[in-house]
Amino acid sequence: MVSLDRRTLDRRKGIQSIEIGFRVVAALERAGAPQSLSQIARDCGMTPSKVHFYLVSLTRVGLVAQSATGGLYRLGPAAMRLGLAALAQLDILELAREEMARLSAVTGNTVFLSIWSGKGPTVINRFDGEKIAPLAIRVGAVMSLLGSATGQAFLAWQPESITKTLLARELADAGNADVTATIDRVRGSGLSVIHGMVVPGIFAVAAPIFDHEGGLHCVLTAIDEAAGAHDAPTEVAYALNESARAVSRAAGYVTKEEEAAEPI
Repeated sequence: MVSLDRRTLDRRKGIQSIEIGFRVVAALERAGAPQSLSQIARDCGMTPSKVHFYLVSLTRVGLVAQSATGGLYRLGPAAMRLGLAALAQLDILELAREEMARLSAVTGNTVFLSIWSGKGPTVINRFDGEKIAPLAIRVGAVMSLLGSATGQAFLAWQPESITKTLLARELADAGNADVTATIDRVRGSGLSVIHGMVVPGIFAVAAPIFDHEGGLHCVLTAIDEAAGAHDAPTEVAYALNESARAVSRAAGYVTKEEEAAEPI
């Protein structure tokens, strides 16, 4: 039993060393420019002597490079190769499909995955849970920018240059709408929620999924029945938001709040 505990502690010690080393790499990533030893140490919350120990090893494996003249440190060629390899292997839509299937199974809600096509917000996947909502939204359906939770998510986070043509068309058909207020509301909450606009008693909530550069890649939408006109879809919204964030993180996206909360 003692021997097993020692092996466990040894594994933990090894993992901790990797995590500390990654703190050094992450400091260089956040900096966005070559850094001195003291700057890296300050960002990591470590002593310069300890940071130097890790920099030596990281330089040996190519994750860090040091300037021959100024002595500043930057991310090395191995870090670049790893990043390119990760991007080549990354399939955000597949990650989203896996997460939406899990979300639908756990919550029992119907969940949609949508991308922006030449026609607008377009549904590309649908998972029906035990609580199948009575909506005739099929794969390939194009959603309204203003009249759907999915569309409002695209309106809020897609560049205006992409949405302006479709938005102008919808405004011409539907009359005046406070687009700015809609965008501010969705961005402020991080979610788009619509209650009863498509089918009475049904609400829809949509959450954005971002890529590693912070661009909107796709949108997850869940629909459910509401018991009353004033019900807030708190549980569904929370679960959907967590799923969308999980996919975004897996795709390499980090919010400013998450970056600030990273341990040093």
